[in-house]
Amino acid sequence: MQNTYNPIAAQVAKLENAKRSNLFLQNMSIDYDHFENEGFVKVFDSLKEKFEITYELLGDANFKTLVLSFLKTNPVQSAKSEKFGKNFPEFLGSVPEMKSFYFIKYIAMLDWFWFITDSPRDTIRLPKGTLHSWGSVARGEDAINIMIDESEVEILCVQKNGKEYSIVQKS
Repeated sequence: MQNTYNPIAAQVAKLENAKRSNLFLQNMSIDYDHFENEGFVKVFDSLKEKFEITYELLGDANFKTLVLSFLKTNPVQSAKSEKFGKNFPEFLGSVPEMKSFYFIKYIAMLDWFWFITDSPRDTIRLPKGTLHSWGSVARGEDAINIMIDESEVEILCVQKNGKEYSIVQKS
């Protein structure tokens, strides 16, 4: 398993006042005027809800930059489309500037599974450690350890206990 969060944490500590601003994507060329566009704001808010933990991990400025870049190749058919953003995790995995943060793709895949999947019978296959890493960000832990082992796969499913839902490892 690799722990690649520690280098991020060190950079974040240095940029505490900037709150992760441009931490990952400082070399991407982006026209920031788009951030004020009403259409962009709707799409941004929609994806922020669908990828809540990814947003937490990346920070506002990085997430906005990635959403804007995503929109260039994935135009919105309808701002209310619940399925819009399904390929956002794959997009994140394809961004050259994100290559050393490969785990973001898996965190985003688990976000989609948790926030969008509507059937408790659905399962998802992810590298071992994704659920633990996702959970540590979701809980807002001070010492977040991203430990994802791409050589092993775990199957996760949604489990319902009364009115409460949780994600559990199936095998």
